[in-house]
Amino acid sequence: MLFFGYNNVVETFVNVEQNVRGTDTGRGNNFVSKNWLDKMVPKNWNSFTGELTKFVLVGGGAFLVDVSIFNILLHWGPIQDKPVSVKLVSSLIAIIVAYMGNRLWTFKIEGDDLHVHTPLAQMVRFLLVNGVAVLLAVGCLGVSRYVFGFNSGLADNISANVIGIILGMFFRFYGYKRWVFPSGS
Repeated sequence: MLFFGYNNVVETFVNVEQNVRGTDTGRGNNFVSKNWLDKMVPKNWNSFTGELTKFVLVGGGAFLVDVSIFNILLHWGPIQDKPVSVKLVSSLIAIIVAYMGNRLWTFKIEGDDLHVHTPLAQMVRFLLVNGVAVLLAVGCLGVSRYVFGFNSGLADNISANVIGIILGMFFRFYGYKRWVFPSGS
């Protein structure tokens, strides 16, 4: 039963990805990217610069999701007295947003490679890389709050959402290029 469920999830994910990309639908080009997303990155930029720009744009969107949910839960949520738990919840939601954006746009995999890089294997590697990056952000928050004794919302935001996310961003870009979405493999 587990195997049956796994196949259905993978098949659904690949079908959604093919529909978004316009493959197997008779539409030809990716109707999402070609219409407006790819226009955000100039065509004359080299591959690395284009990937880095797309990574920053996707990461910026995930960052907004992360910070918004973090602050909503921190100030009005049921676990507002537990900032580390709040950060874990907001980070998990942002990770889902980032995975979809990076898989479908930043490091998009085309043609035959679509089936070599299975969504499940990629998602596991993505979650491992993000797990380390989240630990960096949560670690910064924990050190700020429990080692240095900074207990304000401003200190929580600076430690988790500035210092922690910047450290995590550098690690994520390296990890995505190296392990999650390797080109030419």
